Amino acid sequence: MRITDQNQARWEALYNSAIEFRNFKPWNHFDDSYIFGVRDPWSDEIGWCVIMGNGGIVYGLAVYTGKAGFLSYENMIYSFEEEDGLGIALSQKCLKVEFDDRGDIEDTDREIYEKLGLRFRGRNQYPVIRRSDPGYYPWPLESEAEVVFLTHCLDQSIHAVQLALAGKITLSNMDDDELLVMVPKSMEAEDTLTWDPVLMPRPETEQTHQYVPDPFLVNRIKHELPKKDAVLFLALDFIATPVQEYAEQRPFFPRLALWVDGESGLIAGNYTYAPQNIWKEFQADFLELINKVGYIPESIGINSPMGMEFMDVYGDQLDVDLVYAPEHPLFAELRSTFQQFF
Repeated sequence: MRITDQNQARWEALYNSAIEFRNFKPWNHFDDSYIFGVRDPWSDEIGWCVIMGNGGIVYGLAVYTGKAGFLSYENMIYSFEEEDGLGIALSQKCLKVEFDDRGDIEDTDREIYEKLGLRFRGRNQYPVIRRSDPGYYPWPLESEAEVVFLTHCLDQSIHAVQLALAGKITLSNMDDDELLVMVPKSMEAEDTLTWDPVLMPRPETEQTHQYVPDPFLVNRIKHELPKKDAVLFLALDFIATPVQEYAEQRPFFPRLALWVDGESGLIAGNYTYAPQNIWKEFQADFLELINKVGYIPESIGINSPMGMEFMDVYGDQLDVDLVYAPEHPLFAELRSTFQQFF
């Protein structure tokens, strides 16, 4: 999204709020174990805010948007030991403000600073604002609504910390049954909003599948292919190098699926996926693979939580035992063979 004469005031407000947040240094008071929400005055969506910086590495604010964003954060903190850092980072759905050094900023940031007449010096002083979506490269904000909402989140983060320091509220932890949310009290005009701290039930974040396997194809496989006392292995991971199909299009990180025959150790199939329509393409490839090998395996060994998620519906549909086995020697061999990708 480009800065224009029509929207420049909103961008100025965003960066002014980011600078105020940076100077306030809320990470001196609260670490990233605390979470609180800010409700968007216009969409009613809640952004779940996490303050970064207490560890002295990354300084800023992450805003996990809506139920999907909350789920991505929940998965990150509860599966940190199970999944590699790249998989965690590329599965997040959030808006993020970080304060970096001069050498870490990109041309996009320099152009914004110049357009807004901003100057910075020193360590961790340069605001870098991005949105993260699962499978995509971090990208500048794409709409005016995001600019306005993130401004509210920065302002209300300062407000919430001030109230907590004064003993008027308590910031939430992820394990709490109710979570603090800053709720707009008035919507008469954007610049006259007042906000109240309210406790709300934590979001319902059960994982749901976007697609259901084609029942006709599944039934055909069940009737035409025998069940065999055999094992297939699935390695499903992000490829570490982003891909950009067209100039100025947002780059993405493809997922690579490698299927290995457990008896021979040979690769039975390999597929790559862009973020769009990934589940639909994955299920089509899986059913094609089963037809190719000519049997339904007794079990499938899987190396990643992402792979378990994608295969979950087939455990019941085809009566296949899904085994989470990231430490299996076969997966270590695959990582060594394909290390340029992972």
